[in-house]
Amino acid sequence: MTAHKTVMLEVDGETVEVDKAIVLLIQAINTVQGVRTQYSCRDGGGLGYVAFGRAEDTARSLFQCVRFQSRMLDNMNTELIVTNSQGEDIALASFRAEAVRIVDDGPQFCIRWNPTFYPLVLKAALKTAEQLAARDKVS
Repeated sequence: MTAHKTVMLEVDGETVEVDKAIVLLIQAINTVQGVRTQYSCRDGGGLGYVAFGRAEDTARSLFQCVRFQSRMLDNMNTELIVTNSQGEDIALASFRAEAVRIVDDGPQFCIRWNPTFYPLVLKAALKTAEQLAARDKVS
């Protein structure tokens, strides 16, 4: 297996190593209040993935993770639905979110995708972060 090129990224005052190919995705997710990435890979076992969890041990932070995952999946699936000449909606691909699992430092959420669709995943993450920031600003 070929090692991926990595870069160092600062998140909440801590320097972490991430795949260079998905650094923009990691940055976008970490802008969401209450959500922090935990690990990621641009192509691990044939799928790209990012796991994230609470930034702090609060119910609000947990809610933000659930909200982010739900909105992110909606945005990703919206990007991949096209209408054919007969007016039928066709999904080009699908994404999935893994069930929440409890790890030593709390609940963990994970989104996986086919690496071919990374540009759409990034677009959905940026849109989701923007939507949640605007919503939090109003709240």
